[in-house]
Amino acid sequence: MNSCEPRRFTNDAMPSLSEIRRKGQKPRYREEGNWLARRWARPTAVYGTWLAIRLGVSPHAITAAAGIAWILEAIFLAMGDTRSMIAAVAFGYLGFWLDHVDGQVARVSGRDRVEGVFLDFWIHTAHACMRGFGIGWGLFIATNRPDAILPGLGAAFGWVMISNANDAAYKAIFADLKKLRQRGSGVRLRPASHDDAMNEIHRRNRIRGMICWTIVKLQEPHSVLIGMTIASFVRISHPESGLRFWIALVLLWGIFAPIVAVVRLIRNVRSNKITSLFEDAFVVQDSLDSQDQPATGGMRLPTSK
Repeated sequence: MNSCEPRRFTNDAMPSLSEIRRKGQKPRYREEGNWLARRWARPTAVYGTWLAIRLGVSPHAITAAAGIAWILEAIFLAMGDTRSMIAAVAFGYLGFWLDHVDGQVARVSGRDRVEGVFLDFWIHTAHACMRGFGIGWGLFIATNRPDAILPGLGAAFGWVMISNANDAAYKAIFADLKKLRQRGSGVRLRPASHDDAMNEIHRRNRIRGMICWTIVKLQEPHSVLIGMTIASFVRISHPESGLRFWIALVLLWGIFAPIVAVVRLIRNVRSNKITSLFEDAFVVQDSLDSQDQPATGGMRLPTSK
């Protein structure tokens, strides 16, 4: 996090596109993250960043604009008809794109703050909830069946809990950092490591691992957006088949999103994954023994309820 004052640009010192690409993108932005972000959103967000800086738009305002776009996505999804679904998809992509512009503006202008990250995560969780409600109500309107709302509620619950799993992990880690500070223990960061999530597949049964990985990936926001895009075009070209495809897709999300959320919860708790995340990021040294500990040594994070 940059603790200095925000950088103020003059008309003659506005950052160029190349400077925005150099300062605005995260390290490994072409390798890490989902396909839609790597190949489309991050590279094209540079142009939105260029414009936003010249208009003087703050990162918080851009994040709020992404949230508004996602609210409109949910509203149009809830209308249930094909044209509204096309509009919902358009607003979904707009929100996804703006969600990458805000970070680039913050980094280039020196306004990347913890509050910005907090606002970003808060809107992501709200988006997961709103999108699920919109999908469920829209399916009810399209089929005239009240029970069609249930898969949307299941998807909303699952997506929110999947998102909350990461947020709860950060909260738990921060709570233990506060406890270590109160004890007077020293904590420092470990060097960053880059893990490939696909390696998890090779450490388990290959076929089962690929199936599990695919089910999990289908619940991620960018995958849901791509699924919505495909369904909207199928509904345009073949209305009856498109509606059946949309019902199947919503059932897939409504059934498997809660399952993924609950299974991830159980695995995180049983495998002590949060403790492992802490130990991967931090080295802990007791204040009384810090002079006797080797520079790369550390003590295991004490688990607590």
